Amino acid sequence: MKTLKRLFAWLMIILLVAVIITVSLIIYIRPSDNLDLNYSNISIADKILENVQKRSLDIELTQREVNNLIKKNLIPEYSEDITIKGADFQLRDGGIIALLHIKYRGVVDAQIVADYDLTWNKPNLQLVPVSLAMKKIKLPVQLLEPINVPIELPADDIVSIKTMNVTTESVKLKLGLNRLDWLGR
Repeated sequence: MKTLKRLFAWLMIILLVAVIITVSLIIYIRPSDNLDLNYSNISIADKILENVQKRSLDIELTQREVNNLIKKNLIPEYSEDITIKGADFQLRDGGIIALLHIKYRGVVDAQIVADYDLTWNKPNLQLVPVSLAMKKIKLPVQLLEPINVPIELPADDIVSIKTMNVTTESVKLKLGLNRLDWLGR
């Protein structure tokens, strides 16, 4: 009987430790900022047309515009188990750092940080995953998929994006005029 009481006591201690660790982990991964998926609609096509009329082939997208474009194209239901509840995208040289608030299985809120390279893959800006972490806990980058952000180019057969430069302040797109075969030249 004494052995059974000791076994029961040890099981209770192990259970209590497991509960404390689980609660501590949930508190640790909980988001520290309030983020949402709200965005302002911007028209890249209008911005391009405006600059072409000014005879400028350079387009600059600000940090805020890039954030809005990505949020607009983000699908909240990332997977069966994961829902994106909020996001903020910060430019870095050559890419973007995403702060994401997710909900796992509708129960656990967590904050993850994903690092993406930003590339041009016609007709999309493409965010290619580089690293992933939950707070300071590194996670396999294979859990992420590339994010495509469509860019609607007016008169795509005439104007195209030739180069892209990503800095901490903005994304600079250099437009080019395509061959004008349709003029009969």
